[in-house]
Amino acid sequence: IWVGSSEYGISIISDDKIIKNLNKENGLSSNTIYYLSKDSKSKIWAATENGGISVIQYKKDVQKELRIIYYNSNNELNDNTVRNILKDQSDNIYLATSCGGINIFNGNDFHYLTKEDGLSSNNIYLLIFDNEENLWAGSEKGLDKITLDNNLQVIKVKHYGFEEGFTGVELYKNSCFKDTVGNLWFGTVRGVTIYKPKEDKICTKETKTHITGIKLFYDDIEDTEFADSSSVRFPLPEKLVLPYNKNNLTFSYIGIYHRNPNI
Repeated sequence: IWVGSSEYGISIISDDKIIKNLNKENGLSSNTIYYLSKDSKSKIWAATENGGISVIQYKKDVQKELRIIYYNSNNELNDNTVRNILKDQSDNIYLATSCGGINIFNGNDFHYLTKEDGLSSNNIYLLIFDNEENLWAGSEKGLDKITLDNNLQVIKVKHYGFEEGFTGVELYKNSCFKDTVGNLWFGTVRGVTIYKPKEDKICTKETKTHITGIKLFYDDIEDTEFADSSSVRFPLPEKLVLPYNKNNLTFSYIGIYHRNPNI
């Protein structure tokens, strides 16, 4: 078992005993470890604070045969604080950084997803895939659902903030989970929010439009001589008849969508 800590690096545990400690003194780039992940070649990736990524290679005897390589701002990583590590089915590795957005390593090169690509923030707290292989990124501004093509280019980014029902808005670091039916659980500063994909539907029904006022040459119609009666709900004449030269009209209206009244 590999255990990362906030101050003392990594402890390797076997048979209920710590058999090795890794820290800056013996090769780690930082003693603050945010996340540990194992890739398809059994390398251990350690996400650190201010130290980028330490990739630990080992053979059978982990106590003796260790080799550590580094990814940081000196060799393509665009931020030295990495909070989360995620791997997809093609063995691409996704790194959540504190100010560089998402760094993606394809085995040879790094590719970057930032606000310029549609993210709501470059300050990424967590990463997770849904059952449709959409990438979700959490930040202090909410969630971004990212759809990528096979070349890791952005097809679409959909943001979920307060107005979309994500009332917690700011996420906690690495506080995400996918359950057995594909729901995504997120820990926020206001508690837990559950995203249910089956209930995320696009409403194609048109809103009902209501005329709320009319101006005639910048005067409210109800204050003119042509308003002989008004409707109950809005100050509109019941049967408005105007001369041909009274033709400068301005209409006010609303169209309410109850699932998101602010749009």
